[in-house]
Amino acid sequence: MTAKERFETIENPRHPSYVEYKLSDILTIIMCGMLCGLDSLNGLIIYAEGRSAFFKEHFGIDKIPSKATLSRELSIVDGAKIASLILDVMRENIADFGQVIAVDGKSRIRGASCKAELA
Repeated sequence: MTAKERFETIENPRHPSYVEYKLSDILTIIMCGMLCGLDSLNGLIIYAEGRSAFFKEHFGIDKIPSKATLSRELSIVDGAKIASLILDVMRENIADFGQVIAVDGKSRIRGASCKAELA
């Protein structure tokens, strides 16, 4: 299962008529930015806009949401669930390389912290 497919399993509390950006697209952009060391929404937007062709080619994401949209969406999702899914994706993709996953605490993006250990 890809990271984007995993993100599609997260409950989306938004009413479908108000959805302009898929939650899975937003979370994919955030995950990529966090893995690149970004820890602010401004940095994330600059990163995503500069790599819009990458997101379109690899994830099928056509439009990059605004800072306000990212902030609003992050305020309504379960941060612990997202962190758990990101760590699961990382575990699956680096299983052959070692047993340590170094994840810098990017809790400032959402205002929540996450602690996880490899099983």
